[in-house]
Amino acid sequence: EITRPLRFVFLSRIMKEKGCDDIIEAVRRLNATGFKDKYTIDFYGKIAETYKTDFFQKLDPLQNVNYRGFLNLQNEKGYDKLSQYDLMLFPTYWKGEGFAGVFIDVFISGVPMIVTDWAHNKQFMSDGETALFIPVHNVPALYDKMKKCIAFFEIPTVDFHRAVDFYETVFGVQLPVFECEEEKMACFTEEGETVGA
Repeated sequence: EITRPLRFVFLSRIMKEKGCDDIIEAVRRLNATGFKDKYTIDFYGKIAETYKTDFFQKLDPLQNVNYRGFLNLQNEKGYDKLSQYDLMLFPTYWKGEGFAGVFIDVFISGVPMIVTDWAHNKQFMSDGETALFIPVHNVPALYDKMKKCIAFFEIPTVDFHRAVDFYETVFGVQLPVFECEEEKMACFTEEGETVGA
């Protein structure tokens, strides 16, 4: 269920190369054009030491953006919390990006993403189903995509079973069949790797 104000979340290592500066600049533009009260963004994750001071200085004047510390995804409550968000932001251009564990978190929680067409992201996410893609390091594109989501609710609905099918097709690995929600949660670790699969 989509909420108002729209709730965005960032869940990853907090550093410039993960697109955090791009998110902050998109926020400045959105707030300057009348959208400040129509959305919020929560950041979760470890902050890179070299970025910490800069990050908090940039966040300080933005009343609708908050740093929330760490989200424990080793238990069901963490995924319950994550599933309360409407969209995840992941505008990464980090050169070391491979398979991001956050993709599994998206599949489990049912939260779609705005994500950059970077590295292997399109191998792991389905455009228009689990993700909305934007060009790399492109603040105007991020701003525009966020604005459309806020103003018109142009947001994909992630179907868990379709997401799992997509994952199994991409990786050639069959995930277990879950009898209940508790079994599904117990199958994943914090890093997004399956255990016992």
